[in-house]
Amino acid sequence: MIAYNPNRFFRRLFASALGQRLWEFLVRPQTIAKMETACLCQRPAIEHVAHDLLREFGVEDLSNHVKRMIGQMARPIMESRGRRIVRRSVGISRNPVFTRGALYA
Repeated sequence: MIAYNPNRFFRRLFASALGQRLWEFLVRPQTIAKMETACLCQRPAIEHVAHDLLREFGVEDLSNHVKRMIGQMARPIMESRGRRIVRRSVGISRNPVFTRGALYA
């Protein structure tokens, strides 16, 4: 079981219904597989889940604060798979949700 321990900036959001739905979305096997694929392509893990996030949550639920929490949530998921951050704030172009993300190896 993967656990996410939010820092003080994300505690309230994570405790909300939206926060719980986001976590459930991110720990789905198909979402993890997409994040793993992004890593294999040497791209930020969150890059490949953007379209699924939009489809499931819509643009109005994806504020900058929410997007930052998604990045924070991705970390324990990727670390549970044996991956570590090798670069932060890698640019993501032509993505409908994210402009930057962490690169894992």
